[in-house]
Amino acid sequence: MAYKVTQVFIDSGKDEYDYIKDVMHSKWFTEGKYTKKFIEKIKDITGSHYVLPVSNGTLGLYVALLSMNLPKGSEVLIPSFTFFGSASSVYFAGLKPVFVDVNPMNYMATIENYAKKITNKTSALMPVHIYGLSCDMDPIINFAKKNKLKLIEDAAQAIGVKYNGKHCGTFGDTGVISFFADKTIAMGEGGAILTNNKSTYKKLKLIRNQGRPNSGTFIHPEFGMNFRITDMQSAIGFAQLKNLKKKISNKVRLFERYKNNLKNCKNVEIINQPKYSNFAPFRFAFRSKKKKEIALNLERNGIQTRSFFYPMHKQPSIKKEFPKISKISLPVSEKLFREGLALPIHSNLKNNDIDFICKLVRDFSK
Repeated sequence: MAYKVTQVFIDSGKDEYDYIKDVMHSKWFTEGKYTKKFIEKIKDITGSHYVLPVSNGTLGLYVALLSMNLPKGSEVLIPSFTFFGSASSVYFAGLKPVFVDVNPMNYMATIENYAKKITNKTSALMPVHIYGLSCDMDPIINFAKKNKLKLIEDAAQAIGVKYNGKHCGTFGDTGVISFFADKTIAMGEGGAILTNNKSTYKKLKLIRNQGRPNSGTFIHPEFGMNFRITDMQSAIGFAQLKNLKKKISNKVRLFERYKNNLKNCKNVEIINQPKYSNFAPFRFAFRSKKKKEIALNLERNGIQTRSFFYPMHKQPSIKKEFPKISKISLPVSEKLFREGLALPIHSNLKNNDIDFICKLVRDFSK
């Protein structure tokens, strides 16, 4: 089906093309001058002392977990409401994912959720910043410190998102941002690991670069693999990061238009924006008991929709590997999947597109 309005639209311009041409002319396609510029720009935006670009966000979480030297088979607490990469990174790092429920208003886990699942086998927390909003980090940090847990932030959707003025991904031992094709900064594939700890940074460098601190040597002090990116990806990322404020401002404007159009719909509950977080909308996220009817009406009219995440504790692969986990009940995460719908927010959306989409939503929200 050819959609009139797609979920994803990659906003690229002259800078991206010019920088890619520059890389092509340089005859050096792996990490080079644009990767250095890309790193410095991320540092400038996030305030992170150290930044390591990686192949994608999921592998970033995997590398971050490996760098923590967590006991094999120990447990990592993760919200059940998240993308599968959060769980798969834990699994492939030789750890056990343990899923917690989330707040029904902003879809993120709180310390009350984590406290219900902590055991003497718990070694780390992985809070997930969702839909362009920040978790409530101060209580989570205190909880992690009190229980001597490592803190790995999944900030895949959180470029430009701050908690009380400080950028997401910079609170924990490590944080990971994604630059996948549907993110605010879209490189096709790509990610970045953030840390403020020098020794952690050195460990991360070794893991992502074949176990050596720098390329060009054939002496490998540690085991590692190749999780690097190309200079062409960095060129795209650098060009887009220069326009980050403009991109976020436009997303906020579009979100507010959706919100104003749907504010009087009784069967539409829009994601709550906590005061401690600024907002860089990833999607227009809402819940409705008439989700199926609304989604079908939108799809029939050429509007591409996205369901909310299928709960991690109900995933077939989790059930196969960890049968007991799939039997637990996490009612909020399950309800979010049943009722949650995400609508597009991108630069190709016009005001009349949003007005039309909202009319279609209102038709089934009475």
